[in-house]
Amino acid sequence: MMRRNLQFTIVLGAVLVAGVAACHDSQPVGLVSVPASTHRMPLRDDGTDDGPRLLACPAHSSATGSATVGVHGGVLRVGGDQLIIPGGALDTATLITATIPADTLADIQFGPEGLHFAKPVTLVMSTAGCSTGGRTPHHVVYLDGDGQVLETLTAMPAAGGNGVVTWIGHFSSYAVAF
Repeated sequence: MMRRNLQFTIVLGAVLVAGVAACHDSQPVGLVSVPASTHRMPLRDDGTDDGPRLLACPAHSSATGSATVGVHGGVLRVGGDQLIIPGGALDTATLITATIPADTLADIQFGPEGLHFAKPVTLVMSTAGCSTGGRTPHHVVYLDGDGQVLETLTAMPAAGGNGVVTWIGHFSSYAVAF
């Protein structure tokens, strides 16, 4: 019986991953499902300089995009970044906006600011062309309006190695960090 349950779970997982992949272009995003509560890390508040370091990138121009996403979910792509909203994350159709600012960071701003989701939303951020120094970025940080880090989220490498994947529960500004 346990073997049958394990087989069912594996098959169900493969079907879900295939279903998510079918909703996107042929570009894989490296999705891994983890509970939202397990990927958050507290910032150091002891005065040490061990906090996250933002990823440096070449200066780039601004890019924007928007989509109305309803209760069935959807995907918004801006530049090399993707926001994947699962069904049930929103209880009503909502105009989602995203802006990649013209700057030297791997960052993105979402609106409406402060929007909270009923389920974790997948954020895939591109690091293509950025200076990683051979290291793999493993954080996405939540920034306030002044660019100060308010929260650090653990990120995983995206498929292809030119980005990171994390899960968010609300909208604001996010940036890739080490």
